[in-house]
Amino acid sequence: GTPVTATSTAHASTDRASAGGVSDPGDGGDSPLVWTGVVGDLLVSLRRRDEHRIEWAVHLRRRASPGGDDDDDDDNDDMTVSALRDYLALDECSVADLYSQWCRADEKFRSVAGRLPGIRMLRQDPLETLFSFICSSNNHISRISGMVERLCSLFGDYLGTVDGRDFHRFPRLERLCGDGVEAKLRDAGFGYRAGYIAASAKMLLDEHEKGFLDALRAVPYPEARTQLMTLPGVGPKVADCVCLMALDKHDAVPVDTHVFRFAARDYMPRLAGRKSATPAVMKEVGELALPVALLTVAAERSAPYAVERLPSALEQSPRAGIRNHANWCAGGC
Repeated sequence: GTPVTATSTAHASTDRASAGGVSDPGDGGDSPLVWTGVVGDLLVSLRRRDEHRIEWAVHLRRRASPGGDDDDDDDNDDMTVSALRDYLALDECSVADLYSQWCRADEKFRSVAGRLPGIRMLRQDPLETLFSFICSSNNHISRISGMVERLCSLFGDYLGTVDGRDFHRFPRLERLCGDGVEAKLRDAGFGYRAGYIAASAKMLLDEHEKGFLDALRAVPYPEARTQLMTLPGVGPKVADCVCLMALDKHDAVPVDTHVFRFAARDYMPRLAGRKSATPAVMKEVGELALPVALLTVAAERSAPYAVERLPSALEQSPRAGIRNHANWCAGGC
């Protein structure tokens, strides 16, 4: 399992892979589904206004300064919109164009693409993504989500409460290197993953320069993958997940049992019935399966994925900067 679906939307009924998120289906009628969660230092809610616009409401913005003062100035709306556009990867590419290209190239993709329109990869924070996927080892989605939430509540800054639910920022690296971190995580049910989290945090802090993970966005995929796999608890699949979902390596394909099974069934029948595969075969599956197997997995296992079309832009509203849940703004492009 993974902490977040391989592809997700702003208003999907999923938990994000970092500081947690919750979806509110509204009153069951025509009210738009609302997603509330943490994006960096923002506690924010998102909802769809129409096919092309996403409305946002900031409940709290915490400065990244040592003082950690709250920031309620409307002057920072541009920064909010920039952070949301980056997180939602709205400027990366046209999903519609990619769908058209893939549908022309592959009949299997064309047969499932219509069932899941608008699926878009999030661009998540590398630190959050790394530790969230360390939690994913031999685990399932609901338990992973719970672990990430406990990680945040134990070591992350409290940001606020929305509709009775507390939200915390993802822990800063220094917080995960303190005395007793591993023991505290074991007490919280992390098992052997507690040791990996503490050891990886210490290695990042002691042996790498600040910003090491972010800098991996600028290096080729094989190099980024190799560097990640030097960290405790990071194997090939976790490294590929981090590369794909946080490091802009869109040629990385995490091959789990579902992707492998669909690839073998539809494209590589010679692999049918194999219980395991060599790294070379997994690499071949990844190259062949992109993006068909990923979408096929989502289409055929669609119950956990409440997916609707993602609006293409955050559009400016006359009332930008409103900070409460009752009044929304559609942050500026």
